[in-house]
Amino acid sequence: MDEDSTYAELIEEHADNFPNDHDHHPINSYSVGWNLGRLQGLIIGRFTHEQITVDHVYPHLHHAQLISYDSTQTFGITESIDEAMDEIQSNYSESDDVMNEDELRDLVERIGEWSDEYSSELGDMDVVSIVDKGIIDTRQIFRDPDSIFDGDVWDWLDDLPQQNLRDSCKTLALDMRTASTFLALRSVEYCLRNWYYEETGEMIEETAWGGVMRKLEDEYEDKKRPPVLSNLDYLKDKRNGVAHPEKSPSWDEAEDTLLTVRRTITEIHESVK
Repeated sequence: MDEDSTYAELIEEHADNFPNDHDHHPINSYSVGWNLGRLQGLIIGRFTHEQITVDHVYPHLHHAQLISYDSTQTFGITESIDEAMDEIQSNYSESDDVMNEDELRDLVERIGEWSDEYSSELGDMDVVSIVDKGIIDTRQIFRDPDSIFDGDVWDWLDDLPQQNLRDSCKTLALDMRTASTFLALRSVEYCLRNWYYEETGEMIEETAWGGVMRKLEDEYEDKKRPPVLSNLDYLKDKRNGVAHPEKSPSWDEAEDTLLTVRRTITEIHESVK
């Protein structure tokens, strides 16, 4: 049997015993330590009484690997776990192969080192909980906010709107919807000022969001709005909403606003490039 197929089948066979990719959450990174301890105890407990096969060991390593990959944190033990899995795949071709005693002793020692390193890293971390809902990949935008834009659009943005968008993505991932909406709208306000200058040669005076919107509305009151301003009413409505302290956008509203801002900025970029 093909080696890759063997290990793919082994993982699938044990899938119900461990969380799958969709069950993972950054807070579950704490279970890496529990899982490694469970594996260490299993090896030590069985070692003198019965043989230990690949399918006793490999799924536990795979589970720890998945969670460490899926976490917003970067753990130093991840590479070592990868190496241990690669070694098992190189040395054994079947899931019921009996593992070598010296290799098992070495693995028990390595797990102990991983657990110590992992505990030390967790103690130095500020861990946050990422909200996982909606259509946006919240973990992805928390780690890499600029991923929602094409590279040329992102590179075109100045430092200020870039920072506002980074903060908007991160606060959305933390379920801080009012902050996310406000920051997203700040970024598009900046781009609208630049667009207006490119179109008319005039600067919109330094004023709050409402002043920018009034200027654009007055300019195009008696003539057709350019396509790039097609989202103006929506953005104005959302800005008015977050201005009221007794109101808070729903998750869908905050997510829609970020996506609308993304689309508007992309259209501005296409218009002025």
